[in-house]
Amino acid sequence: MRDTTTARRTTAAVWTAGVTAVLAGMPLLARDRLPDRLATHWGLSGESPDGSMPLWAAALVPALIWLVTAAAVTVPLMRAGPPIHPWTTVTLLPLGILLTGAQAAVVRANLDRADWHEARQPTMWVVAILVAAVLAGVAGWLLVSRRRGTSDDTTTSDEAAPALDIPKGRRMVWFSRTANPWLQLLAAAWARRLRPLAVGAHAVAVSQPGRSAAHASGTSDGCSAGV
Repeated sequence: MRDTTTARRTTAAVWTAGVTAVLAGMPLLARDRLPDRLATHWGLSGESPDGSMPLWAAALVPALIWLVTAAAVTVPLMRAGPPIHPWTTVTLLPLGILLTGAQAAVVRANLDRADWHEARQPTMWVVAILVAAVLAGVAGWLLVSRRRGTSDDTTTSDEAAPALDIPKGRRMVWFSRTANPWLQLLAAAWARRLRPLAVGAHAVAVSQPGRSAAHASGTSDGCSAGV
């Protein structure tokens, strides 16, 4: 469990650092082929840009947005307990892909342009970026759900089969006693109800030999008198 937690935290840290480096590095690496200001926003028509940023701002602003979002999502979870939750992965994975794709689209639109007004919005790039972000979110959700299901099954299996550590050379003997109070009360009630019948039967059994002896004596006397 500890190794898994460490691996997940390492993965989150590497993903955060990697996306930050890509966001800040792409405009800087292509600065020789970019204008001083980069077109960063287009209207609904997409024909001409209506917003721009200096090269350094176009490199740093997306990276800062990513860092703040990643920190807001991961730092409280790392302090509270397990660092990765389903919604954390579903947030960080598609957001990183979305920002990276958007930065690549901005660089591609401004590449080899003398002025940022000449940049045109790469519509197909935007569609591809959105599709990739949605697919990444779904894939992240399925991956984390599968891991949670496997972890729950393992935990349930471990809890369902407890083991007792017995020292070598010793044997465990089980002594137990069980009682059902309802059966005891029922037996006591039946005993009280049947006790008079048992006493009466005993009295009848005791009195029957006396009556039989008297009857036999009377019969014998009668026979003698007749003779």
